Amino acid sequence: MTGDKALGDAIAAYLQQHAAELNLYDIIWYQRIWTPVRASEGWRYMEDRGSTTANHYDHVHVSTN
Repeated sequence: MTGDKALGDAIAAYLQQHAAELNLYDIIWYQRIWTPVRASEGWRYMEDRGSTTANHYDHVHVSTN
């Protein structure tokens, strides 16, 4: 987990750049979601889930296929 936004941004950017080779389904960070299949839309905002952790402000969430 990271409370450091710059570090989380760097991790998320790395994951985006390597999404195909890592076979990623999605990345969630800072209440936004990015998916390879909708990459042209960029990062999309997500609804408020009620807490720092639920909104992924303190960790980068990664799902694989």
